[in-house]
Amino acid sequence: MIVRSEPPKASIRGVSAAPGIAVGRAHVLDRGRFATPRRRIDADTTEYERGRLEQAIETSRTELCAIRDQLDVEGAATFRMLLDAHVAMHDDVMLIESAVTLMKAELINAEWALERVIASIKEQFESVSDGYFRERAGDVEQVGERILRQLVGRVSLLPMVQGGSVLVATDLSPADAVQLSQSRPAAIVLELGSPTSHTAILARAMEIPCIVGVANATRRIAHGDTVVVDALRGDVILDADDAMLARVEERSRRYRHFTGKLRERRSLVPELQDGTVVELSANVELASEVLIANLDGVAGIGLFRTEFLYLGRANPPTEDEQVDVYADVLRAAEQRPVVFRVFDFGGDKLPFASPVARPSNPALALRGLRFALTRLDLLMTQLRAILRASVHGKARIMFPMVATIPDLRRAKQCVLDVQAQLKADGVPFAEVPIGTMIEVPSAVMLADHLAKEADFFSVGTNDLVQYVLALDRSDPKLFSRARLYDPAVLRTLAHVAKAAEHASVPFAMCGDMAADPIALPLVLGLGFRNLSMSLSQMPLAREILSRVNMVQVHALAKDALECATATDVGRLIVQRLGTSLEEVWSENGIDPSSL
Repeated sequence: MIVRSEPPKASIRGVSAAPGIAVGRAHVLDRGRFATPRRRIDADTTEYERGRLEQAIETSRTELCAIRDQLDVEGAATFRMLLDAHVAMHDDVMLIESAVTLMKAELINAEWALERVIASIKEQFESVSDGYFRERAGDVEQVGERILRQLVGRVSLLPMVQGGSVLVATDLSPADAVQLSQSRPAAIVLELGSPTSHTAILARAMEIPCIVGVANATRRIAHGDTVVVDALRGDVILDADDAMLARVEERSRRYRHFTGKLRERRSLVPELQDGTVVELSANVELASEVLIANLDGVAGIGLFRTEFLYLGRANPPTEDEQVDVYADVLRAAEQRPVVFRVFDFGGDKLPFASPVARPSNPALALRGLRFALTRLDLLMTQLRAILRASVHGKARIMFPMVATIPDLRRAKQCVLDVQAQLKADGVPFAEVPIGTMIEVPSAVMLADHLAKEADFFSVGTNDLVQYVLALDRSDPKLFSRARLYDPAVLRTLAHVAKAAEHASVPFAMCGDMAADPIALPLVLGLGFRNLSMSLSQMPLAREILSRVNMVQVHALAKDALECATATDVGRLIVQRLGTSLEEVWSENGIDPSSL
């Protein structure tokens, strides 16, 4: 029987970014908040202010490079790419010239101009509903604050943190994380950030429990307080008594033992109890994730998001810049297939270089492939880059948000046109399979026809759930309604799987549902054998696979398709698999009674 755990007496809620449980004394990081100096200047002073800004940028860049160059071999593999990204932002012409233009136009000092430019860029990113784009605002803010600190003469380096303590801060940059790798705190608690932020990626790489989005953490937690960080449930517990601390220590010990067993098996073939093999591929946000990853037992890169190349730039990335990135990823994958998703922009997800009015309904605005087909300059350049890089590995191209057959045919013709250009130019390229994401109801209903046009399918459940259930998945008030195992979602997935199987077209799943500890058995029962998820989710997925068999999950999915409500499906899962998965759910903070 699964016992529901008691709630903490006093806690602050956040979002788990790197799993684990830890107890330690709080080290509250306060770099000394400062007010940005704001002064009006004379016209003949603008060049002086420009010189101050350029000097601050150069000093900040030099400092970051010094931190990067201190990395050892192992650290370099983990952090260098992220530091390089911040170093590169110091050279962003838009950042510098926008500040200088503002100084001259409004006759304000360098600090004031830089603060306003950073705020403007950040606001554009934060206005986007997509979490990936919102969190890139943090990168802009971190680099901007580092330069501002140089301008006002403030220290930007991270103070020494005692090992074994719980670091509590507003946010951390990649440079901060590099310094933390030397002291190894027991856990990290941040007011800002998200599970896919740079800090979260680095915390998972260092296996340090981390919770982000903890409101007012630096105010509510005092330096030296004993803090419990439950990064499985997302709780920061402030007033744990001796009895609770003892229970937490026992949970931590069990979790370390449990995850240790998972790590020991990460190189084994992922399979069900009956020997049915499942391919686990990785979802990747940044090129650095591939370069630092241990790909043992990983089938390939099932989703490589390319949007990061376009963000925060005055101009889109050049073809050669993209070739370098894609080639590096293919080489790092070591002949494993890499699925490059064509840039997924549109709606309120736009590169900075494409300012447009925010649509009244971003989810139904021009986006995905439809947007790409309106920007053939960007699309053809990216397709050329992917094809040129394809000689370095096993590249695949996937188009996002495909809604109609004509759109997919136009996209495929673009690929053919680029191939013809490259051939005429004598540029080598490999044959690259062309796939489509299934994310909207029209693609589901046309799946049999899409199967005649595409070489493979990949179901993006994050958007698909949003459209099938008619709810905004970014709205916190609707989180509880966006159940991945809702019967409507399950019937949608069953339709896609049936169409793909009938046409003998390979099909995969690359959304959150592929790694959800509750929904995963249903996914298997519906016929999905190729799942793509973040690298950090793979050990848990492997464990779930090893505890079920094909007969179980097939019968479960069949009966779930007949259920009327998500609650009915949840109860069915607990009834059928509670015994098999009780330990997995319990050790990961999942309460089956809440399904």
